[in-house]
Amino acid sequence: MNGWIVVEEGTGEGGFVEGPEGAPLGTGSFRMATGPGEGDQGGKVWLMTGNFEQTELSAITGMRYATFVPSEGSTPLAPYLNLQLDLDRDGRRDTTIVFDPAEGDAGEIEPGVWQTWDAAAGRWYFTAATEAFCARTCYATLPEILSAHPTATIVAWYPNRRGISIVAGQASGGAWNDFIGYVDAFSIAIEGEETRYDFEASGGGCAP
Repeated sequence: MNGWIVVEEGTGEGGFVEGPEGAPLGTGSFRMATGPGEGDQGGKVWLMTGNFEQTELSAITGMRYATFVPSEGSTPLAPYLNLQLDLDRDGRRDTTIVFDPAEGDAGEIEPGVWQTWDAAAGRWYFTAATEAFCARTCYATLPEILSAHPTATIVAWYPNRRGISIVAGQASGGAWNDFIGYVDAFSIAIEGEETRYDFEASGGGCAP
């Protein structure tokens, strides 16, 4: 899978499929379904890669991906991005920054159409507070993050958490229960050199 792995938690299920129609690259995508959850535990799906671990955040000059949500729920949601960051060059993950299309003024999520999100130009929040930013409710652009944490570097976390993840779901379930969404055309530019991934049902899943 060209450096990508899939992790499923609880009732979450993920897989490479044909469609939906109009996929930005090729004819397929990666389907993410959270399921109904179990008790107070929601299903989650991660599509993640370690290909860019040890890349400094300052080297990222572009990052985009596309989503498709087939139907409108009570709360508009779409798969989101996680970057695991080491802020002080000690080799350990300090926090996760999250780009979520449903938050941070990314734009309106429209059901039934493919949408491309410019994460590099968007606003991110932190899952763990830092000296400069609070957890969860403080939003910042990548330049603002770098102003406070100039040595921030993408790293792995846990045995199976890679540096970059596309995610659907949350541990507590809630509005994410029974969510279905699709992702395609993840791209990242490092110092101007872009790598794009086409998620397809055939050919190994993630083709650069």
